[in-house]
Amino acid sequence: MNRGFWASLVLWCLCASTALAVEVHDVRLWRAPDHTRIVFDLTGPAEHRLLTLSNPDRIVLDVSDASLKASLAGLELENTPISLVRSGIREGRDLRVVFDVRAAVDPRSFALKANAQAQTGDRLVLDLYDRNPVSNPSAAPEPVKTAATTDRGNRDIIMPLMPATVARIRVPSVPIGSARRISCWPSPGSSSRCSSAMRASVRP
Repeated sequence: MNRGFWASLVLWCLCASTALAVEVHDVRLWRAPDHTRIVFDLTGPAEHRLLTLSNPDRIVLDVSDASLKASLAGLELENTPISLVRSGIREGRDLRVVFDVRAAVDPRSFALKANAQAQTGDRLVLDLYDRNPVSNPSAAPEPVKTAATTDRGNRDIIMPLMPATVARIRVPSVPIGSARRISCWPSPGSSSRCSSAMRASVRP
């Protein structure tokens, strides 16, 4: 009878340990402009440890008392610094996820607790920030338009008089390099005043 009792107790402990182990039931990945984010959806809170290894370069994430139930094969690694993702069990109970990287990154990780109001479970987030982000060459500054032809013989010249004040000055076309006395007036809605006359050099 004692043997049966102890056998039942050991079996119950094993089942309880298995039931208490955290499961990773989903893994999501997406690319941001300056980093790659990987989110592990967990069935409960878990402790984790983040490591970086070299030769070859790897990012290692250890999750205590956890098992992987989701597939890593479907993660889209294109346009990310990650070349390969693999997983295994460490010391018989801890989940280890290894990210082979092909570019220099700065890894950061944090845990998010379950939120019943937002209907979200426990999550583990891994961010891989690009160490050498690529600038966007298409974001070129727009050229400033200084003058435009409006009607025959006249041009509109827009020039700043003071902060938050713009004056529109209309002058007739004159030879290059010559000077002409012109008057100016503030733009509609501006309370600032400009002088009654000013000298400006007009160029095409």
